[in-house]
Amino acid sequence: MASETPLSNQAGICLMCACENGDNRLARLLLVRAGAMSATGVIAAVFIADSHERGDLLVLARGAIAEQRDRCLREGLFASYRCPDSVRKKTGTDDE
Repeated sequence: MASETPLSNQAGICLMCACENGDNRLARLLLVRAGAMSATGVIAAVFIADSHERGDLLVLARGAIAEQRDRCLREGLFASYRCPDSVRKKTGTDDE
C-alpha cells in the first residue's frame, strides 16, 4: 500500500522544515495527532503506531511536506542550502 511506503531522506528533511514552520497547518495537525513536538517525534510515532494509525500519520506527513514544498517553491527555499539553519544542522547539510 502506498501509504505504508517510508519517507525518503529528502522527505524527512522537508518534514523537519514543515514541523518547524508555524504557518504549516498540516504540520501543526500532524504534531498534535502524533503527540510530538518535532519531526523526530513524528517519525518515532510512525514507527510505534499500528498499521491504521501509521497510514493516517503518513498521509498527514505527506500533506505537511506538500504544503511546505509549495511555500519553498514560492519563496525560493527549496535548495537545501537555503533551508533554515536549525534544519541544516540537524541534517548535516550545513556545509553545502
